[in-house]
Amino acid sequence: MRSSRLSACVLLLAAGCAADPPPQSAPAPVAPLAPAPPPPPGTGRQEWSAFIGGFGDTQGPEGTVMAVVHDWGTVALVRIRRLPADGTLPWHVHEGTCETRGAPVVGPLASYAPLRPVAGEAAEGEAVLGRAWLAPDRAYAIDVHRAPGDTGPPLACVNLVLRT
Repeated sequence: MRSSRLSACVLLLAAGCAADPPPQSAPAPVAPLAPAPPPPPGTGRQEWSAFIGGFGDTQGPEGTVMAVVHDWGTVALVRIRRLPADGTLPWHVHEGTCETRGAPVVGPLASYAPLRPVAGEAAEGEAVLGRAWLAPDRAYAIDVHRAPGDTGPPLACVNLVLRT
């Protein structure tokens, strides 16, 4: 009797182990690029800028964006009109181009106060990114999102161009 109970337990344990699927490993996360190093001392400032809209688009957002790199850090500026009035529109500089989804944001996200457009006026924003620099050999873009937490396509995006 005792051996039949033991045999039954062994069979149940074996059946239970065989029914378990093999463990699944999580996909490896994509590692962001290392932060850009500071520019060499005495190189002066770098100016990245671009225009949003215009050029025949008379309905969508229109304005200018800029990131200025100093030896002490970076300041990003936006001035955009024809945005939805009375909204809260998050914006930020990110690595990569407008086509790069999920790229790392440059600097602390808390540095970017959302744009709060008012009808008929341009919305302006400034983000002091501290010791976050833009590297001349990389691409960067500025996104304006439709709402806080929105992960869909941005309301506006423009690739920054190094001017100096």
